[in-house]
Amino acid sequence: MSKQTIGIEISNYGPLKASTNNNLVDAYGNVYCSLNDTEYYKQCTYRGYNYYATMTEKQELAVAKLLKYLCKEHDIPEIFKKDADTLFADAASAKSFKGIYLHTSVRKDKFDWPYEMITGIVDKMKEKPVKKVEPPKVCKDPAKEPKIVNKIKVEPQPVVEKTTFEKIIEFIKGLFK
Repeated sequence: MSKQTIGIEISNYGPLKASTNNNLVDAYGNVYCSLNDTEYYKQCTYRGYNYYATMTEKQELAVAKLLKYLCKEHDIPEIFKKDADTLFADAASAKSFKGIYLHTSVRKDKFDWPYEMITGIVDKMKEKPVKKVEPPKVCKDPAKEPKIVNKIKVEPQPVVEKTTFEKIIEFIKGLFK
């Protein structure tokens, strides 16, 4: 499957466990947050865990943008496998699927988030990108405006673009200054 797929790894604490003192701890027993800090985790029962660290907005947006780009670049439909947590019936059905799926769709030994944990990414993929509106230019470009020198109007000279070879030579000369 690796030759026909693109893998994306997301850095995150993942599954959390409740501990004493009303805290949630990571896989190493370090305190991640308090149960009162609900913005930092989601409660969801999946693979023996009841709590999962949330992704940040930046993570969700970055993954959504990356998925949209990869789907467009490689002609992959922007759909997620239904029942993403269940294995494909066989290798042929996995190879014939066109879309996005999780590690847990193809390997029992892999651990991903439950599908409901990635709904933020799915939602962001559906959002239409906001067109960037350029602000009106209020300042004139001084390089393109005539200059007055001793009451004589001097027109700007066109900038002559250097060739790639000239740029390389200039760079190399700069190394020896």
